[in-house]
Amino acid sequence: MSQDRDANAMSETKEYFNVSTKNLERYDFAVEFRDVYVDFSPSTNDGKRTLEHAKLQNRHVAVVDVERNYAFAIVSQDYEIVSNARAVKLAEECFKAVFQLTDGSQMRLFNVTMPSTRSQCRIDFLHASSRSFITGSDPWAPFIRVSNSYNRSRALKFDLGFCRGICSNGLIFGEESIEFKFSHSKGVSDTAAVKFKLKGGAFAMHEARFVEQVNNLSRFHVPRKMMWPLLAKTFGLTVPKPDAKPKALENWELQRTHAAILTERYFDELEDTGYAALNVLTDYASRPPAVAFEQSRMHSLQTNCGVWMKSFTDALKSEKFNFKEYLGESYYALVP
Repeated sequence: MSQDRDANAMSETKEYFNVSTKNLERYDFAVEFRDVYVDFSPSTNDGKRTLEHAKLQNRHVAVVDVERNYAFAIVSQDYEIVSNARAVKLAEECFKAVFQLTDGSQMRLFNVTMPSTRSQCRIDFLHASSRSFITGSDPWAPFIRVSNSYNRSRALKFDLGFCRGICSNGLIFGEESIEFKFSHSKGVSDTAAVKFKLKGGAFAMHEARFVEQVNNLSRFHVPRKMMWPLLAKTFGLTVPKPDAKPKALENWELQRTHAAILTERYFDELEDTGYAALNVLTDYASRPPAVAFEQSRMHSLQTNCGVWMKSFTDALKSEKFNFKEYLGESYYALVP
């Protein structure tokens, strides 16, 4: 593809990645330490305590959402709060390092995933101009995801992903993530001291590998009847037993129906190919059905997509590849 063609394609597809920040949840809110008191006096006859004899705990503090008067967790005094705003500043350093930029002018806020408790947060920053074109004109953009929490559920972490512009389907590059992780201990999040490094080489190598894998998927025939077992295997869906509870059977059927709808949509658009299968998986992961997963699991599902892409394209290199062996007996049994 010539530079002119690249420029024209980018111009035509740029609007696919526009996101109104007004629709994004606010991630920057006040979080502070508050003292913790424990009442060691005996409880009253009704089981209640008066807190008259509560004692200050010198070794522990509470991490609190100041706006909502909500305590996220009790932590030791050595714990350091890394605010979402601070995590975003670190994300800018990560963005510059990964894409070898001198500033953050190409960094665009794209998506925020946060539960109603605001106890954890994932924030995606899209590269404003970098595009990978699949089969000539289908645009994908790289993004950096920063994960942070206030309830000790996860350490601050950064991942590399790719997002399809036409439908905003995304995947995380699996084990090929960014080398950076630390526990919330005082003094470890100094921006000047943080170094970011992509595992497996520079971004250009990751991008080339991504494009190669996706193009290989585009050339491989995947029968539609294989999509449901492929999806079930990719996300580790457990096949319910015949005597399972009605609710489990109902949820299984709802997931199968959702997968069937996605299969028809993408296989009609992209024909019966591995690339269509990838889009079914990434759509399911980016907008998981409520009956199966909470929104907070989107990250692990998108990571599964990245792992699947690599494992499946690796498996296709064998001349002896067959779906029965790849899926295994339990998932191959789902083939209609």
